Amino acid sequence: MKNTDKLDLPPLALPALIVGTFVVLSTIEPRLCVSLAREDYWVEWLSFAAFLVAGICFAREAVRRGLREGWFVAGLGLFCLFIAFEEISWAQRIFGVTPPKIFLVGNYQQEFNFHNFLKPYLSSEWQAALILIGWGVLFSLAPLHLRLREELAARRVVTPALSLIPWSVIGLLMLGIYPVLFTGEYVELLIGALFLAQAMSFLATPGRRAVLILATVAVGAAGMGLTQSIARWAAPQKTACAHLETRALADAVAGAATGRHERFSGVDKRLYTGIQQRYLKPEIARALLPIACPSVTKDPDRRAYFLDPWGQAYWIRFTRNSSDEDFSTTVYSFGPNRRRDGGDEGASDRDDISQTRILAPRASPEEDDDAGPEITLE
Repeated sequence: MKNTDKLDLPPLALPALIVGTFVVLSTIEPRLCVSLAREDYWVEWLSFAAFLVAGICFAREAVRRGLREGWFVAGLGLFCLFIAFEEISWAQRIFGVTPPKIFLVGNYQQEFNFHNFLKPYLSSEWQAALILIGWGVLFSLAPLHLRLREELAARRVVTPALSLIPWSVIGLLMLGIYPVLFTGEYVELLIGALFLAQAMSFLATPGRRAVLILATVAVGAAGMGLTQSIARWAAPQKTACAHLETRALADAVAGAATGRHERFSGVDKRLYTGIQQRYLKPEIARALLPIACPSVTKDPDRRAYFLDPWGQAYWIRFTRNSSDEDFSTTVYSFGPNRRRDGGDEGASDRDDISQTRILAPRASPEEDDDAGPEITLE
């Protein structure tokens, strides 16, 4: 069963708006373009909303068609709902919980989601590209082949509209050119909009489709508002604990840098990643042992994998000072609102909790290159 070859204006307005906004912002205001795409900001929440609403629309249509006619549409709905909640790590940051250990070890972002397990083998950009090529282009073209069209119709497979192909190609071009940081986040939003556009084709009138677009924006705005307000729920004991832990970790890092950081100044790393990549010596974990945080979870994995009291990673940034003779290091937590909002430099000027120390210059930054094998903390 093939869907309509063309979609009318309301469904296609969303991908057009996304691409247009990205082109304008990346050209005129690249810093704003990057800021909007940071974790738990507008682009991510609108991506969640687009996939969520698309999933609901597909599920509604699958129920209407029944199991035999609607099995493929049901699969599309489940896929969209899965991607929606992957976008927000299944609300882990909202509730501030420590992910299970398997996610701390195998997921380089130390978050409760599954797609990041693929990143050592297939980057997020390639994952997005495969969806655009497979679903947005090849699947759309499949019905043009008579034999394939008959086979797909017999199996009740719904294919994307041909009018989605140009937007899929534009998404691939965005990934290829990658004009600004986090371009991939805008492409993920575009993919969500394409699935939503296809899902809206099941609605009877353009008016209903326009209302659904407004509802999608409203869901994204609600999510953004939620992340703006969660800091108000934060227990002051957790904030106090984060201050103590960042201070202790910053003191420890000042004496535990291996020298590799001198070639990678200005890069933000999760503290655990910094140890695995041998920027830091593993003994900094001992700095947390004397600190008592009785009101914070007793889960041993939290400190073993350098998570703050809200279950988010502690981060580190090495910066070469203006004298060019020494480095400063900043250890920071995203703070009660669970997102980086201290500015592009990684320092805290709002909600982030940070501590900065000066590192003494090293005689030979190469001497610790053989600091031992990659560390996995247990």
